Amino acid sequence: TDSAFLLGPWIESARRLGEGHSDCFSSILDNGDCQRFLEWNARTQITTWKPTSKESTAIPQGPVDYAAKHWFGLIRDYYARRAQLTLEQAVKDEAAGRPLNKTAMNHFRAQLAYAFTTSENKYPMSPIGKATAVSRVMYDKYAEWFVSCDGRKGDEDGSQNGPEPGVNVVAVEEGR
Repeated sequence: TDSAFLLGPWIESARRLGEGHSDCFSSILDNGDCQRFLEWNARTQITTWKPTSKESTAIPQGPVDYAAKHWFGLIRDYYARRAQLTLEQAVKDEAAGRPLNKTAMNHFRAQLAYAFTTSENKYPMSPIGKATAVSRVMYDKYAEWFVSCDGRKGDEDGSQNGPEPGVNVVAVEEGR
């Protein structure tokens, strides 16, 4: 809902820098297309920082997540997927009565990093939705998780943790 939280402009600005050039090479990519190279570099910078090859069994040592961002697309396609895979591995290992298999975890994280950094998925260039509407939907969806300092959950109508009494959320959203 805010252009500051979009992955699309980051990737497109990197690609624009490579327009008209063909002398960019990487051991990870298989051609000299500078737009492709700079997109890969931009994706690597915000995820693993160091390049991760297709054959990697772990992300190279370094400041992983050093330049992490909370951008739409990055969260969905990289961080949420990484969290899902970690949870699946933890549940699998717990069911088998063993500690978390860090070797397997490192391997799927490396494969995810490679897949994300070398993908060419397109992402929105402009915001989708209105912040107030999305906030209301998220609040309603997760209301049971919100607990006030005194331990009381929000009322069913959301009045305790929602907008001030008498505030018309629709009017606020529409700027009235």
